[in-house]
Amino acid sequence: AFQPRAPLPKMFSQNFGVRAKSGGGRGWPWFSLGVSVLLAATSAAVMLALRWTSSTSRALPDAAAGEDEVMAQVLRELTRRFFHVAREVAGLAKAVRKRLEVQNLPLNEECLRRELSQQCQSQFREVRAEVLASFGCSEESLVQVTAEGAAVVRESAACIQQMLDDALQGRLPMLPTVQIPEALDEEKLLDLHREMHQLKVEKVKTLAARTGNARFSREELGRGVAMLSQAAEEEVLEANQSTVGEGSEVFYTAMAKALRSEAFAARIARLDEEHQQAMVAAFSQESSAKRA
Repeated sequence: AFQPRAPLPKMFSQNFGVRAKSGGGRGWPWFSLGVSVLLAATSAAVMLALRWTSSTSRALPDAAAGEDEVMAQVLRELTRRFFHVAREVAGLAKAVRKRLEVQNLPLNEECLRRELSQQCQSQFREVRAEVLASFGCSEESLVQVTAEGAAVVRESAACIQQMLDDALQGRLPMLPTVQIPEALDEEKLLDLHREMHQLKVEKVKTLAARTGNARFSREELGRGVAMLSQAAEEEVLEANQSTVGEGSEVFYTAMAKALRSEAFAARIARLDEEHQQAMVAAFSQESSAKRA
């Protein structure tokens, strides 16, 4: 169950006790170990996303705002922040499924969803605490809500549940509250995706050149590449604010929606494969140059 560790007010505990729908079957030690390793490798990217979304948090509510309005603003921010956690979990779920497929191993859906839900639980707990603190609210202060306020809670809970369900299936989540501009069509999404790839390769080449002959563990390299990738995406989105707006939610929601099309997903997959080869080549070229 996707339950916070600390008890919440009744309204929060009923509506944000998000549960993962699981199937049958038993887990195996090798499977849990493999997922745990992937979870550890992904945690750096998750925390980077949280820090980035925290730095772009929305303005605090007006001191004169009513309790329902404060509740609505808190829930909007909570939902927005969870969107980024769900994106990282979706990538992890997809990676696990792909690894099992490549190794011709059976997928235990219940075990996978349980491991991923635990990751969500940890990040959601941190997000909730940060959001409440940023608004100067306590969980107890949000207990008393009107019928209208209760409807907002249920709506936000449904959004979070849907994003979690998508993430556990390996599908990128969509943030329902954003409006996708017409200019951000599939071709523009592909252009931005290519631009991000190019910038990531440039940053990796710079990293490889600066590190010299130093040796790093796979985990250290993974963290470094995750940081560079995050920075590249931030730079591209910031340079295209006239199209994607502030933050990143519009772009990532538009991309998630477009990826529901098999034709578009195939084009993205080809770009990603080319990008992976370019990243490997970037490291290889620098290593060869150092040995020469």
